[in-house]
Amino acid sequence: MFEAINQSPHSGIAYVSTLPIKIPSDFPDVIILAKNFEIKVQSYLDDITWLTDNLENLEQNLKITDDFYQLANIKTNKDKTKLLTKNKSVASTPTYPITFGQDIIVIEILPLKKVLVSWAFI
Repeated sequence: MFEAINQSPHSGIAYVSTLPIKIPSDFPDVIILAKNFEIKVQSYLDDITWLTDNLENLEQNLKITDDFYQLANIKTNKDKTKLLTKNKSVASTPTYPITFGQDIIVIEILPLKKVLVSWAFI
């Protein structure tokens, strides 16, 4: 499932990481390595996080996920799905309908600022 999502044409979140190759001590020239990468899905134990730049790509990746779950006979609780977004028009509502495979579910919206405040106090 992860490989299928990572190979899909539907975009994830793009990151750029820069690292110094040579730490300047006696040498004034610093060489920086920049690495571009994209993350579409990550997991820890039984929690999965999908990362995309828009809802259409998210729904396409959720379709791949749902197809895999059906093939492997994996039961999931789609009602526990939540959406973390910085999109102000989506975040202005408490819930949002989204297509998760063959089902349309209504998910709770967590505005980005609310989650960051919660993380700061944990």
